[in-house]
Amino acid sequence: MTPIIGRRTRLAATAAIPGQPAAPAEQGTQTAAPVPTSTGGEGGKILVWGDPGAKMYYYEGDAAYGKTEGGRCMIEKQAKENGLHAANKK
Repeated sequence: MTPIIGRRTRLAATAAIPGQPAAPAEQGTQTAAPVPTSTGGEGGKILVWGDPGAKMYYYEGDAAYGKTEGGRCMIEKQAKENGLHAANKK
């Protein structure tokens, strides 16, 4: 039996049975996706964390980046087009 950790995750067994193939991951398990921090060389596009409820967006390094409930990662241009304002001017 696999112990339940948190509400939606399960800890997989670490020891495999010799001679048996590895068990497939259980359905319904979720892992948090890392928050992207830049788009690379796509014309200088800057990824920000937009929070529509607060009408604000945050840059990488801000305390609230990736942490506000209801927020999502977007390009700075999209945030401005959606009426969001920078929390900290850069």
